[in-house]
Amino acid sequence: MDVVHMIADIVWQVAVVEKDTRVYVRKPWLFEEEQFVRSKIGKMTDEEIGLALGRTEAAIKIRRIRKGMPAHSRRPGWLTGHQAAKTLGVDIHCIMKLSRMGILPMEIIPGVKGILNIRKAKLYQWAVNPERWIYFKVENVRDKKLKRLLALEAARWNDEWWTPGQAAAWHGVDQRDINRYIHMGKIQGKKWGNWRLKKSEVLKPGLYFPKGRGAGFSINWSDDADAFLIQAKAKGLSWVAIGKMMKKDDMTVAAHYRAIQRVGMINDLAEKYGIEI
Repeated sequence: MDVVHMIADIVWQVAVVEKDTRVYVRKPWLFEEEQFVRSKIGKMTDEEIGLALGRTEAAIKIRRIRKGMPAHSRRPGWLTGHQAAKTLGVDIHCIMKLSRMGILPMEIIPGVKGILNIRKAKLYQWAVNPERWIYFKVENVRDKKLKRLLALEAARWNDEWWTPGQAAAWHGVDQRDINRYIHMGKIQGKKWGNWRLKKSEVLKPGLYFPKGRGAGFSINWSDDADAFLIQAKAKGLSWVAIGKMMKKDDMTVAAHYRAIQRVGMINDLAEKYGIEI
């Protein structure tokens, strides 16, 4: 860092504290000052740059425009949240959620109404990782260069992300059997809205689904029926009362509840149906 930049940074730190008492004097622009402004675009607000150089916020903005410098949200090589969403073919709310959860390394441009920003190269690097393909549909990507990179990586990866429905169709079982195996830890997956499973995981050696009477561990009921059972139990109703309401015997509903509890489905269903347990 040259002397001008070092002095400007020190002046800025002092100026932040003494902001209201500073007197701004109109003076010729130095080449080093313009370089400082360029280097801080997207990193500091015009107001902060002005404090560092002893100039007004308006003066910084006018100089940027006159010298053809980009706006804070239009730095070369950077994408806003909306541009990133368009690149991946997703909704801006998806980008915001990914950023909020720390999955996508977005930055916030200082002083520009919280606009999200990410380097284009970093977005490419993030997107070509197959582990991230559950967050967007590769076929919906609009950026031609990125789409070519994704195609090359897909050929090298030689795997796919499947839904529980696809996995169930392959094994000839009910989708709930797949979900049960996920909760039991027999199948590893990732959840983004729905579960996503790697094809290699679904087809791994030793994975099979017992068929016949009793193979389903008495849990092949509909989600609505399960939700009713969970809600009734949460309200403290007896197995006899619940059985009468569901037109089943009390031993059946009790066994069913214990079965879905054993495989960890209670919390998921409670969250899905907004049941307090």
